[in-house]
Amino acid sequence: MKQKPMKQKPMKQESPPARRSPFMFTGFHRLAAYGAFVLVVATGGVWTVCWHLLREDPEMRHPMEPWLVKTHGAAAFVFLVLFGAALPQHAKMAWKARKNRAAGVALIAVCAASMLTGWMIFCIEWAHDAVHWIHVVAGMALPIVLPWHIVAGRRSMALKAK
Repeated sequence: MKQKPMKQKPMKQESPPARRSPFMFTGFHRLAAYGAFVLVVATGGVWTVCWHLLREDPEMRHPMEPWLVKTHGAAAFVFLVLFGAALPQHAKMAWKARKNRAAGVALIAVCAASMLTGWMIFCIEWAHDAVHWIHVVAGMALPIVLPWHIVAGRRSMALKAK
């Protein structure tokens, strides 16, 4: 007895998997950078409040200050390593593609100011007060500039996809 040939169902045309933009970080890099960013901003902000608002005696430290400074410094090192890792590919490719330049330059400027003043706070005594305030202002700008950079980049990629 002959078997009847089975009818094959027409295959669905599946769209190819969405490609990740070459400008986007990988999952681990993104998670580590965002985590370090949050830790740097949070510890710097809390330290600034402790230093300027919670001290009853200018000569007495708040008990949290040493731990905040140590955590802030460690998180800053992690953030700077990840930031530096992003420059050769992410920033260079985006610059050549003319993508997100204003927010990218602002982010690099704020990070550079933070790095330089963070180092200067520990190394240059004669300008400590001025450098401290520049570092605080750069630190307050970071939670504005980084989200601006991320949102502007994602918006330009979404517009390109349309």
